[in-house]
Amino acid sequence: MQIIDLKISGYRIRFENADSLITLRLHPKFNRFIKNFNDDDFDIRIRVSSGRTDLPPGSVCIFNGSYFGEETDKSLPTDFWSIWRSPESLHAMACFDRMDPGNKAILNFSTTGNEWSLKVGTKATVVDPMRYPLDGLIIYYLAMMHRDIFIHASGVVHDGKGYVFSGVSGKGKSTMAELWKQKGAEIIHDDRLVIRKKGSVFVMHNTPVYENDYPKEAVVSRIYLIEHGKENRSERLKGAASVTSVMVNCIQHNWGQETIRMLLESVNDLCNEVPVYRLSFKPDQEVTEKIS
Repeated sequence: MQIIDLKISGYRIRFENADSLITLRLHPKFNRFIKNFNDDDFDIRIRVSSGRTDLPPGSVCIFNGSYFGEETDKSLPTDFWSIWRSPESLHAMACFDRMDPGNKAILNFSTTGNEWSLKVGTKATVVDPMRYPLDGLIIYYLAMMHRDIFIHASGVVHDGKGYVFSGVSGKGKSTMAELWKQKGAEIIHDDRLVIRKKGSVFVMHNTPVYENDYPKEAVVSRIYLIEHGKENRSERLKGAASVTSVMVNCIQHNWGQETIRMLLESVNDLCNEVPVYRLSFKPDQEVTEKIS
């Protein structure tokens, strides 16, 4: 049996080959996240096999996913990924190829249990169990299980302080990360972060996107909700204004009241402990001096 252990954002993920006809092989971007766990020392175990990828009878679609900026890729099917509920479990369906409906995968999972399964319909003998969008879906539901926050944000560390710059696409996350890189800061990530509570502090973690990624984390000192502007101007947000503004930028599948409640409680806890600001900025070094 083939086993691959990963540690991403502190989550311990174990893949086991449950099918002798396939070999598991991860994309190189995960190489530096591979760890070896002791027996049963994992947060989830995902058994991977090949075969029919039919949803169980009675399954109902509860959330349709988007392309996350890949809308112009016409090779992708219109139902790139979706979340389904059956009487027994939850299911994430990923369709990889518009021209080959059989090239898809179904992740069978639970938000309370740590035994999941992944069925791939591809005829290939080599399978990447973290192929996009499976990687983001697995990390998202692990974050949800642990009441953590998966957010559109870049994160940097400078002079011992961790800054989170949050915003949807086009608001300046990558620009801000580059400005801080020029200043000598460590970049935790320039697009997506997982924020987890550890004791009395909140810690931001990166997720693998680029081939040279390796695990990074830092305590969050401040959160900035950013947008491009004609001047550098910040405003402290408190109470409901801070919570709702951060919530907007969180990655969330709002298919049930319980999922919304859990995320709202986590964001409220974060905003009670970490100062939140709205920041309009010009794309030059002046903004880094203003924040420092």
